[in-house]
Amino acid sequence: MARRPWWHFWSAFLIALVLSVIGFVVGDFAVEVDNKGWQSRGTLIANRESQNLLVRYNTARLAFGTEEDWVDLTTNVQESWEADDDDDSSRRLELMPDRSQCVPQPLGLGSSSRGHSLKQFPTPHVNLGSHSSRFLQSGNETCSGATCCDIGWYQSEDLTREERLWPIWKVAAGKSALDADVLESICEAELQTTNELERLGMCFGCGDGKCLPPFSLVLFARLRVSDFTGTMSCSELASEFSKQRGTVEAQFATCVSDIKTSGFKIAEDQLPESCPVGFSPVMVDSDFGPDNLRVAYTSSIFPSLDGYDSTLTMYQNADNFGKGTKATASGAYDTQYEAFVNFLVDDSIINDMILAMGSAGVTSVAILVHTRSPWLTCIGLAQIILSFPLAFFVYTFVGRLDFFPFLNFIGVFVVFALGADDVFVAVDKWKNARNGLPNGSTEDVAAIAFPDAAGAMFLTTLTTAVAFFGTAVCPVTPLKAFAVFCGLLIVFDYIMCVVLVFPALCLYDRWQI
Repeated sequence: MARRPWWHFWSAFLIALVLSVIGFVVGDFAVEVDNKGWQSRGTLIANRESQNLLVRYNTARLAFGTEEDWVDLTTNVQESWEADDDDDSSRRLELMPDRSQCVPQPLGLGSSSRGHSLKQFPTPHVNLGSHSSRFLQSGNETCSGATCCDIGWYQSEDLTREERLWPIWKVAAGKSALDADVLESICEAELQTTNELERLGMCFGCGDGKCLPPFSLVLFARLRVSDFTGTMSCSELASEFSKQRGTVEAQFATCVSDIKTSGFKIAEDQLPESCPVGFSPVMVDSDFGPDNLRVAYTSSIFPSLDGYDSTLTMYQNADNFGKGTKATASGAYDTQYEAFVNFLVDDSIINDMILAMGSAGVTSVAILVHTRSPWLTCIGLAQIILSFPLAFFVYTFVGRLDFFPFLNFIGVFVVFALGADDVFVAVDKWKNARNGLPNGSTEDVAAIAFPDAAGAMFLTTLTTAVAFFGTAVCPVTPLKAFAVFCGLLIVFDYIMCVVLVFPALCLYDRWQI
């Protein structure tokens, strides 16, 4: 190597470059967020989430399929078992085959008939600007001189089928969502959010750019107290509703008990007959029932616009939404398909990449200060950077791993640190050997420095790589993939240091003589 440094350097560099290009192009490498695999961790909650995903994706087959469908679902690994698919074009979760069959519908609004089947209801309209004695009016009448609101949305599949702003309200300890002060707090928060959605133009339902009220416990309360026009303030509504709290709690408890005991027909959009008009399972938490009348969690479904751009706009303005108070109920905003989480992850990724670039900058400066050579600094960075695509090449084509979570990119920080350390070791060993042989040739210095440096770097590489590869026993797929990839990064960083940095040191020494 010391006799023909240019030949060794360019041979290693070109081979590494070709393998890197093959890995990136043929391996279909893409910088993307891939959240699949977390259900593989084997815990109770992960197993339940896997079951939930399978049911959501295959509701139609489970409800209307044949015996062959059942055999397939119970005996074969399904593509949708590991996570929701992230649509590259819109970065949103799409459920198959029909999301309207995957999410329980808020049922029973606006009919006194038993069974509360949405298919039994006409599409009603309501004039919120008038003092009508009824909130729901059957038919398709039009309005004039006032703001008209089409409340057919409450009774349509689009209520939960399309992606909606769907905050969850966590009630303070010792309180219930049916308490007057809690209901008032949620009501005020909903009004603040509705005003913000109207300002953004992100909602629908009424004329003049106004929004329908969100489907929630607050809307249920207005129906109960006959505030059909929504003229009551939040405090007045809470005060009036508190007079019926005992009756409502009993009805809710009976309804929830019947749901838990006998279930309800999702395919037919029906709740048990014991459920009061306007009730939906989204209004209470799973612990609510005859033995626990405290509503610890409830939710609101806003008539927000569907679509990637609209959802992103709402996410960017989420700080202006009403959050309630910790003393009563605090709200957390997202859509039912967790689009806000995806946007948050995207933002975090950008920040992480900035930190990675900062890490590269700090490493470059450190190598430059230590070596005092732009040449060695560039080669040191090259061996670190090339280790990434080479590791991906082996990861994809040798390991046959096609699952590449973004967690793997954390390995960039590890390889930059260890790569810089390898450069420091190689340079220091060379300097020590040169100081011991001030009149020796480059070949003589290399004969002493290279074995010593390679052995020292090998020990640190071995211990670090083994630690990462040992983590591959973890059953969580993203962590397993991360461990394997980081182990490969460490190995290839060592190899590239030997085949690139060592020849570069020989060339550098010749230039100094």
